[in-house]
Amino acid sequence: MKGARYSTFALVCCTLFFGACRKNDPQEEAPPISSYRTYELVCAAVKADPWGGQILLCKGSPVDRRTSFLQLMSAEGDLGPRIDLDVLPRTAENITFQQSELLYTDFAPLSDGSILVVGIGRQVEQEDRLHVIVHRVGRDGAPIGAPFRRYLTAGGSVHVNIDGATKDLDGLPRLRALCDLHPSGDLLLAARWETASAAGIRLFRFAIGGSTGAFAQADIVLTAPDDRLHALTCAPNGRVVVVTDAGLPGTSHTITAHGYQVSSTDWIGEGTGSLQDQGQTIINAEPQQMFWAGDSFVLVGTRPNTGDASVSKPFVARFGTATDISGEIRVLSGLSASDRTVACYCAAVVNGQMELLTQAHESSALPPFFDGDITSDLETVALGWPGLSLGTTSTLVSGQGLRAIGLFVQNGERVLIGSQHPYLNAGFIHTFRLVLE
Repeated sequence: MKGARYSTFALVCCTLFFGACRKNDPQEEAPPISSYRTYELVCAAVKADPWGGQILLCKGSPVDRRTSFLQLMSAEGDLGPRIDLDVLPRTAENITFQQSELLYTDFAPLSDGSILVVGIGRQVEQEDRLHVIVHRVGRDGAPIGAPFRRYLTAGGSVHVNIDGATKDLDGLPRLRALCDLHPSGDLLLAARWETASAAGIRLFRFAIGGSTGAFAQADIVLTAPDDRLHALTCAPNGRVVVVTDAGLPGTSHTITAHGYQVSSTDWIGEGTGSLQDQGQTIINAEPQQMFWAGDSFVLVGTRPNTGDASVSKPFVARFGTATDISGEIRVLSGLSASDRTVACYCAAVVNGQMELLTQAHESSALPPFFDGDITSDLETVALGWPGLSLGTTSTLVSGQGLRAIGLFVQNGERVLIGSQHPYLNAGFIHTFRLVLE
């Protein structure tokens, strides 16, 4: 199939690097890789498709600062329809945006097969006004109804941080919209706006079906103009958590969780909490994924190691409310040599235990550790659930710079989707799909 191929060489390499397990208990074999495929895609985000398989949000090339299309992938890993974002209507409620001023940054698959696509448009002809935009499309990309928008602010800027540890993994701007679905089926959306001197986040609830439905909104004031929006997750009980930076003097930041219950007309605040470890606020943590598992929110990411800020280690926080974000937190030291950074970008609960996908970098690696990485080890780390006790750590693929960004349980197997720099070429990112039995 065009755009995808089996990588026999890579699969052989994967097999050669099996079996490196570390744990306090007797050694266990690493789970076998039953399938390994690569695709000529630059994937920035991936979500489960309710109709089976996954949906990938992709850029056209690694140097792009905006996403270009959605790619549907079957449960067998075959590429299905591609939905080009540039052909979506540019006019929303009487405003026509320039194509270059539209940034689509997230999406929400619906059970009927359609997809909500969310982003931000800048109206450069009118004081650089920013608007959040929502489209609904079919699996063939055809629009379902008209797109709608909501005004955010005037004087909007689009800043891409290209240096330092806070550099975006995918080279996308801080300006973005993230979304999730409320148990009612309504769309929840967090839109981060930015001007030359300030930044904030506006929260929306939209009734699916158009702009005429009931909606609610609220605002989060960010401490510093470069504070980022990291995650938005809604639990089955309707509780919502939004995770953001909270700036400190200089170049440091902390992490804040904002909690809400959302009615059809209001976002009802449930308080905030800061990410802490043993009562000490964690400085410069980098959250990567938040999801709901069982009866808890789970936040995973990477943080500087205590005593050596040049080395980072994964963390996992399990909590029921935003105010209790630090109620149960585990920083995973001892996964590799003390001078090696181990980063985590995704996790899932699998067969009654928490499983993290991590990258162990060479001791010489410097932040941002993912930038141009071609040598890290892709590893899986098992934790007890819900107790987060450390289990077995297994190396899946050694020395190839694979970064897993999505872990899915499908037909009794684990499907990993992520990015890699093939053939020691850090300038062109391929997407990989790896299946563990």
